[in-house]
Amino acid sequence: MRTPERQCAMTPTEQPRPDRPEVGPLVHSRLFDEMERLKTEAAWHNGDRNAITLTKHAGLRLVLTVLRKGAVLREHRAPSAATLHVIAGRMVVRAADRSLELGPGDVIIMEPRLTHAVEAVADTAFLLTLVEAGSR
Repeated sequence: MRTPERQCAMTPTEQPRPDRPEVGPLVHSRLFDEMERLKTEAAWHNGDRNAITLTKHAGLRLVLTVLRKGAVLREHRAPSAATLHVIAGRMVVRAADRSLELGPGDVIIMEPRLTHAVEAVADTAFLLTLVEAGSR
């Protein structure tokens, strides 16, 4: 059963991934490999999304997310500036009285605290980048 309200990639019985990306002066991630791995995990098989934080270091957070067609991220806002880069699939982002359909290669930039919602119109993967305030 899919649960659209689910915000976390893990269920209470799942354990954190033992092979989370390392922190350091240079971190290398293979996005397409990570996307495929996300689709092998229980959160994807039992729900409509899965995600992994690729880095959360030095005021920067990168989160790779996969959404099933029809998945909805209800209205929310990030405390910091953010970019959303579609890697695969199609999604609609609603923000600032606009509705944008985004596909592979499309990037949007959002100001801090901008209320927005997302809906996947196809199976979709995107990279979210958050820059924490005061990290310059």
